[in-house]
Amino acid sequence: MPDSSTTPTTQTGPSTPKDLCEVNDLVSAGWACAIWVLCGAAIAVGFGTPRWRPDLWIVGMGVAGALCLLNAARCKRVHCYITGPVFLAGALLTALNAAGVTAIPWQWLGLGVVIGVGCGMLVECFAGRYRKSGDSANCC
Repeated sequence: MPDSSTTPTTQTGPSTPKDLCEVNDLVSAGWACAIWVLCGAAIAVGFGTPRWRPDLWIVGMGVAGALCLLNAARCKRVHCYITGPVFLAGALLTALNAAGVTAIPWQWLGLGVVIGVGCGMLVECFAGRYRKSGDSANCC
């Protein structure tokens, strides 16, 4: 019979604030990743299909932005603080363009969103994946 003092124990829950962040990160949820991939595909297809661009971009950017803001609130994912508002602004400007309220060239609007998302990812590379919190009981 093995000695219980030498038997390794396994933890059933997150042990550190970083682990808690990773558990709360929507990237760990398969359904959320699938939706983000669909949003990215809709945005990419929108670049090449002018007729469907407004519909694809409004839905793709709107859903991606909402998921990013939800993820920022859940786990303090750094790039989500930037990409969430960028995607939502892109969806709003796309809707305004489609309604004829604004006349932003589509290429500039799409490029602005791509640059904004890229900047968010770049910030995360330097600042770390999760925002630091002064309260050690909170995530990160």
